[in-house]
Amino acid sequence: MPSFKNTVIAATVAWICVALSAPGFAFLRRHPRKLTSVLSRLTPIDAAAYLREHPSEGLVYAPIEWCDWLTWAGDVRCVVTSHIHLIPNDVWRAYHRISDAHEGWENTVGGLGVRRVVIDKERQSSLLREVRSSPHWKIVHEDKLAVVADRVGHRADESHECGTEEASAAGQPTGETSS
Repeated sequence: MPSFKNTVIAATVAWICVALSAPGFAFLRRHPRKLTSVLSRLTPIDAAAYLREHPSEGLVYAPIEWCDWLTWAGDVRCVVTSHIHLIPNDVWRAYHRISDAHEGWENTVGGLGVRRVVIDKERQSSLLREVRSSPHWKIVHEDKLAVVADRVGHRADESHECGTEEASAAGQPTGETSS
């Protein structure tokens, strides 16, 4: 059986460990740590802030590694999230067509109902080059990690070669009506 003395010693040691840890110290001093000290330097903090302050209709295409953060911090609906096992195959293929800027990627974007793209400047140079050179996109935000671009002159009922099946799978209206 533990003695009272051992319990007090264990509790004191635990308290000291918590108080000396970075989160414990911040909590006790009531000074929350800055996001930049907690998150990876590759987290798109500025892009998320822009998305939160400038909401957009429709889905947002973003790199899958950023989507959970952008959904939480930027309050957006991304085409995909890290729950890969829940993504329909058609949407997964469409996501990769866009990511790699394959021929027809803009039609795929339209078919999914995407109105805004968030591009990782370091890892998506092909997509960034395509967006910068396309008259269909306007860059609305750029920081050291990301570029945010809005689709110019889109129609609400687009569904091109990507197909209505992909748009439907992504939870977007397809323009089809049911009787």
